[in-house]
Amino acid sequence: YIGDISLFTAGFILLIIYTILFIGQFHFVYSRWVAGLMLFVAIGLALGSTFGLSSLFGLFFGPVHQFLPLLILGIGVDDGFVITRALDEVRSDPRHKDKSPQVRVALALS
Repeated sequence: YIGDISLFTAGFILLIIYTILFIGQFHFVYSRWVAGLMLFVAIGLALGSTFGLSSLFGLFFGPVHQFLPLLILGIGVDDGFVITRALDEVRSDPRHKDKSPQVRVALALS
């Protein structure tokens, strides 16, 4: 099982690098690398709170729970790309050029 831990860690690192590079455009100005980093902060907070609440309530930690971080990471990264794409579509729509950033984010998330 020791070899699996190194592969698991390498997969996490590769996914983090890929997400930070490609969450926006592959461009220095338009890359949104901060959004990619904050995406992983949000995923980490979700994992920490999930495992913390489970421990608080005394729930059993079984072998299936070892795969939950990878599942939450995959869903979180996918949601990050979907939200980024929706924000790009709202921003490029000429009907929404004069609206405030709060309204454009609300339109993208709706």
